[in-house]
Amino acid sequence: MNKKSILLVLLIFMVLPVVVMADRLPQPGTNLDIEKAITSILKFIWPIFGSIAGAMFIYAGYLYVTAAGDPGKIKSANLSVIWGIIGISLALLSFMIPWIIFSILE
Repeated sequence: MNKKSILLVLLIFMVLPVVVMADRLPQPGTNLDIEKAITSILKFIWPIFGSIAGAMFIYAGYLYVTAAGDPGKIKSANLSVIWGIIGISLALLSFMIPWIIFSILE
């Protein structure tokens, strides 16, 4: 597989969850409260974070397999794994912060 086809596959996996989950956003003109709005926005953003983090792990695995002992490629693969972990951590944190704030405000 060449780089263009790999990028196309990763782009499809990143965009597909967004398209599928697009109808979960609140509709304009409806009676909304701030908690429901934030929750629905986070439910919309969650697949984006997850797909990007998953793509980073897939890319890191690809780099490990094709490294053939090259220290530069192995370092790049390690950085991809680290950024994937950071992405998943940010995604989980994005759900925890509003929950903590709403529990304090109650």
